[in-house]
Amino acid sequence: MYKIGLERGDKYIQCVGLGVELQHHVMNSNDKEAFSAIRQIQRLATDIHDTLYYYMAFGNEVAIHLNNHHTLRALKCCLELRDKVDNSDDYFGQYTCYRML
Repeated sequence: MYKIGLERGDKYIQCVGLGVELQHHVMNSNDKEAFSAIRQIQRLATDIHDTLYYYMAFGNEVAIHLNNHHTLRALKCCLELRDKVDNSDDYFGQYTCYRML
């Protein structure tokens, strides 16, 4: 795990560091590590209410599934997110979800 921001407990900086780590794993096809980074980013982003990092991680998750020819798994992720954001006022989440669908 990327260590930036851990000493001060700054979750936003941790999201930034994990975002860099995630892009490294995606570019090098390290799917297991990428999914781990995605879960960590989504957890931290939820804690600090930062939808940008949450949906960036979601987009990478869908892209990994599509690159591995797991179309139905990618569709399932999009549908699960759609069910989550449809009844909320999270317009960015709705836009991201429907764009991915």
